[in-house]
Amino acid sequence: PDTRSRVMAFQRNFRSFYYETLGMKGVEEKKSLEMLLQEEDVDKERLVTFCLKFNVPSLYRSVVWKLVLGILPVHQDIHEFVTSQHSARYESLKQTLVVTRRVSATMPDIPSLYLQLRLMERGELLLKTPRNGSDICPYNQCIARAISNVFHDEMDGYLIYLKLMEIQEQVKATQKNLEHEVLLFLKLEDLNLYSHIMHIGPFLAVPFEGLSFGC
Repeated sequence: PDTRSRVMAFQRNFRSFYYETLGMKGVEEKKSLEMLLQEEDVDKERLVTFCLKFNVPSLYRSVVWKLVLGILPVHQDIHEFVTSQHSARYESLKQTLVVTRRVSATMPDIPSLYLQLRLMERGELLLKTPRNGSDICPYNQCIARAISNVFHDEMDGYLIYLKLMEIQEQVKATQKNLEHEVLLFLKLEDLNLYSHIMHIGPFLAVPFEGLSFGC
């Protein structure tokens, strides 16, 4: 890099160190994130890189997750319209559960609400379905509970939960042939190890199907 670039890098590092000595760690990172989010068209690739390198301040956590997951488009000028559409759909679905007395209108159990909303959107919510979602895959229940604890906005939490479930299903679909692919990789990369594993046999007992649920 040229001299000017080195000087700018030094200044950034010095400022970061100075802020940390004042107990203000992350000030520079926060400014960088704010600049990314203020762009007319958010650079999603740079945003993902930022998330991998730094902690996301809680103030921006929701919008960052929605951008990264594709819930919000990268174009700032249509964020308000897209959010209004999400809100209308969410309130309509929730009201259906309230009217049918499956959730409370004032203090709903949020994880249970998320589970039932997703089932209803998929056309899988039956009258006999338990209100607490006890018969739903435990991984789904855990994710719904975790999301409800991380995101304080009820609708944002549901949209993020819904997207994570969609990604989980995609991962599960790609892992149907995981055992075959792993064995093929071992055979190509390390024939001796492949032969040894096939000889002793425990590889066949690895719960590959379960691994896809836990992603």
